[in-house]
Amino acid sequence: MSGQHFLGGAREPLRPEDPETIGGYRLRGRLGEGGMGVVYLAEDENGTSVALKTILPRHRGSGGWRFRARFRREIKNASRVRSPYTPAVLAHGSDRDSGDPYMVTEFINGPNLNDCGILLAPPELRRLAHNLLVAIDALHEIGIVHRDIKPSNIVLSPGGPYLIDLGISKSVDDS
Repeated sequence: MSGQHFLGGAREPLRPEDPETIGGYRLRGRLGEGGMGVVYLAEDENGTSVALKTILPRHRGSGGWRFRARFRREIKNASRVRSPYTPAVLAHGSDRDSGDPYMVTEFINGPNLNDCGILLAPPELRRLAHNLLVAIDALHEIGIVHRDIKPSNIVLSPGGPYLIDLGISKSVDDS
């Protein structure tokens, strides 16, 4: 059943408890899951692949307002970033069925640095360093600190390395 939704680029198929759609986007597979949320490979109405992030269902109960507030802060921060090496936010909203907030970004296809399993040659290492520094500079330019730069948050796409996941980023303006 959920295996029917598997699409190349997803790390795993949808689980039986996963919804088929969120905010009008058709879910095709899972890209990753953290302590706060899950990221799905999804398709828009034109069939374009996107990444869709939402909070985990277990955070809907008491105290769920904290996760929603934190996630809305992530959406706000990610929407302000202008870098060629971070995925652009394409849309965000609240799901009609669950009420959960969601964020849609460009889908960056490729393995993360943690999973790539290859040694990078000097030209690729220079490109990796350059792209990360440009992405970090763009964040710092608008007063955002990423706070979670690690190999699994660096995607090696055909277009070059990208820095992803602002889940625990912090604006220097946040109290």
